[in-house]
Amino acid sequence: VSKDKKRLTTNEIKTRWKVTFYDHAGNRRRRFFHSRAEADATVNVVQSRQINEGIHASQIAPGVREEAVACHRLVEGTGLTLQQVVEIGLRHRPRDTDKNINDILEEFLRSRKHVRGNRQRTIDEYRCQLGKFAKDYGVRLIDTITAHEIEKWLTKSHIDYKGRARLWAGSRRNVTRGYICTLFTFALNRNWCRTNPAKAVDKAIVEAPPIEVWTPTETALLLEVAARDCPDILDFLFLALFSGARTCELLLLHSSSIKLDQGIITIPANISKTRKLRNIPISPNLKAWLANSRFKTEPGCICAMGESSLHRRYRIIEKGTGFKWKPNALRHSFATHHLAMYDNEWLTARACGHSPKMLREHYDAVVGKPDAEAYWAIFPSQQAEIMPDAQKK
Repeated sequence: VSKDKKRLTTNEIKTRWKVTFYDHAGNRRRRFFHSRAEADATVNVVQSRQINEGIHASQIAPGVREEAVACHRLVEGTGLTLQQVVEIGLRHRPRDTDKNINDILEEFLRSRKHVRGNRQRTIDEYRCQLGKFAKDYGVRLIDTITAHEIEKWLTKSHIDYKGRARLWAGSRRNVTRGYICTLFTFALNRNWCRTNPAKAVDKAIVEAPPIEVWTPTETALLLEVAARDCPDILDFLFLALFSGARTCELLLLHSSSIKLDQGIITIPANISKTRKLRNIPISPNLKAWLANSRFKTEPGCICAMGESSLHRRYRIIEKGTGFKWKPNALRHSFATHHLAMYDNEWLTARACGHSPKMLREHYDAVVGKPDAEAYWAIFPSQQAEIMPDAQKK
């Protein structure tokens, strides 16, 4: 504490009390007071603070003090405090529970099969889709993968089964994003990662694709060519066209589920996609096709082959008919013509095994009543003669 004199504008000299000290950065500071008591009080506060800070500083190891000063220099100008930097580092530090994508994928597939009880077809789909992601990021710790990396991976070119580099369509990106999101959720629930970055990736806006169906003329020709060139899948084709059962269900369906005396085809819960038993009414033309099938003398699976073999038969039928195979058109043809024929969305939805809402969104008003009548008039001895009235005109 010292006295200080200040010359006023009136040329008078005013006496003040001055306190001089140094702050934590080594800068010289001065404070002025009108009375000695005020200055002494400030001195006591400054001295107490310096004593306390000195005691606390003496408790810090010398190496830590130097490291703190060095870190402070590093964060200068970033707008972050040392505490904020430390908190960020703690959130992203490696942990004993951290796993890479390859390890988590194997755990995920094992859990889906043995704990959740997914079917092998679903497991294979998970392995196929997520295996592509693991091929690029398999050795990475799952907690280090960002939403930007996932988005960039989804939108890059990928090699297809023919070895061509192709960009995925929006619908394909959305499906794969869903698989990745499921994998991260699985890891998040087991504390192997802190967030699910896949949820931060925006879905692609996708327009609904047009529903492709076989016309009655195409259906008749398709069955005629199949009977001549691929008789081993003829039963599969007319059941798919006139019962609406899914391909994955028909590949597992046994002939004992076809009950002609009761007029129904039973899709057991253990092969149904929805895991619920479903009874499909047998239409008159389907009954005629079944009456001539091999199931009466040769009971067994409807189609004793895999999907790859089935697709090879489709290529043969393409050459015989002269028109390109339409993906999913077998089931779509049934639902479309059934709804047009009976105009009962609940009846059609029950046969298909999905909701009436899906029928309204995809199949309503796709074909007219004349085409529907021609479709359900396709019998074994008439498949080459069917021509819908709309096309005759």
